Amino acid sequence: MKRPTVAAVVIALSLAGGAAGNGLTGAPVSASPGASTLAPLPRQPKGVAFPTVRWPRGALPHGVTRSGLHAAFSQAQVRSLLAVKGGKLVYEAYGAPDGPETSMMSASIAKSFTSAVIGLLVGDGKLHLGGPAPVTAWADPHDPRHAITIADLLHMSSGLQWAEEYSGSFGDISKMIGAPNASEYAASLPLESPPGTVWHYSTGTAAILAGIIIDTLGGETAAERYIRRRVLVPIGITSTRFARDQSGRWYGGFGADSTPRDFARFGLLYLRDGVWNHKRILPRGWVDFTRTPGPASPQYGALWWLNYGEPGTFTAVGLFGQYILVAPAFDLVIVVTSSPSGQASSLLHSVYSAFANA
Repeated sequence: MKRPTVAAVVIALSLAGGAAGNGLTGAPVSASPGASTLAPLPRQPKGVAFPTVRWPRGALPHGVTRSGLHAAFSQAQVRSLLAVKGGKLVYEAYGAPDGPETSMMSASIAKSFTSAVIGLLVGDGKLHLGGPAPVTAWADPHDPRHAITIADLLHMSSGLQWAEEYSGSFGDISKMIGAPNASEYAASLPLESPPGTVWHYSTGTAAILAGIIIDTLGGETAAERYIRRRVLVPIGITSTRFARDQSGRWYGGFGADSTPRDFARFGLLYLRDGVWNHKRILPRGWVDFTRTPGPASPQYGALWWLNYGEPGTFTAVGLFGQYILVAPAFDLVIVVTSSPSGQASSLLHSVYSAFANA
């Protein structure tokens, strides 16, 4: 099978004109095939403040009732539910003993955080989507893994062997967590299909990207400082704590635990095309790249799920029902956090339907 070119399947980011020091990038973009079908990303309404410190509150739209949402929330038995409409927090509920300051498990929502940081480094010119991924284990041009690109990793189409199993000690998740260095473990696995041709969900892929972030920025401390300075602090996220492997490096595929309000801030950043308070945080075009399908799956973009049961949406999804759903057509962000026993998926879809039909 012939390998698709990156130019044919992703948005090409021109790196000229970036202002790396403050996170502003004015780089032009050209759309990939399919990008023209994306719903436009709405701007923050005039007079509505970005929730860098406090969330502006708003009323529910006509046809959506607080009692109806609360009944659905109570029945689902999840930990939290937040809805942000037009940049305002219009609904918020928690199951006891949780509350607004409770840090919730991110699970694989962390993958979407990793994608954002890769976007910043692409915008800075430090990484390139279509070139060989800078992984030491693949540096030999004769190694078939040398052909794996940053875009392949973001799209879960690296071709690397991986068993995404969450029970027992035989899956690669358990082996990676037990390894001294998570990214090195994932990168050590052999190729089982040509890069860019087969979609295969892999938390190891995100660990490799986290390793690339850390190595590119000169170590874990420098990487965390960069992440907080460039994306978290500017949008008011203060609660995020990163889980690390035995070597002290962030896992990347999980372990970005945060409060639901901070998850909602992250979702709103993407809903606003990477702009916050009239300042560009993510590179121009990165959000559209994120929500454009990769070459190997129409349901997956750059570490975000596409149309996750709802047309035109893109969603950060974590194990046991952790969700940040972004719905541009309705200027809407929905956050759900849950325990394994909660009915998070059905709640997410019913809440989305209530707002979509209002």
